[in-house]
Amino acid sequence: MEEVTELQPILDAHVPVMKFKFDGISIDLLYASVSLLVVPDNLDISDVSVLYDVDEPTVRSLNGCRVTDQILKHVPNVEAAGFLGGVNWALLVARV
Repeated sequence: MEEVTELQPILDAHVPVMKFKFDGISIDLLYASVSLLVVPDNLDISDVSVLYDVDEPTVRSLNGCRVTDQILKHVPNVEAAGFLGGVNWALLVARV
């Protein structure tokens, strides 16, 4: 795939991550290895069963998304826009 350049794993990262450029845009892609033969389109990562039989780096990778989902679920009137993401964005826009 010629659109992908500068692909490199970040071995010393706290969570499994690959850095690359896709069509000139820098991407940091988190990785999680779940214990499923086939990953369904409707996989609910908030279900605790998704954490069964996975290694610690995968738990950390999934927990970033899980925490963000819970913050967005419990904080009303959150409108997401812009370039920030994850927990940082959820905390910045939280209205309590």
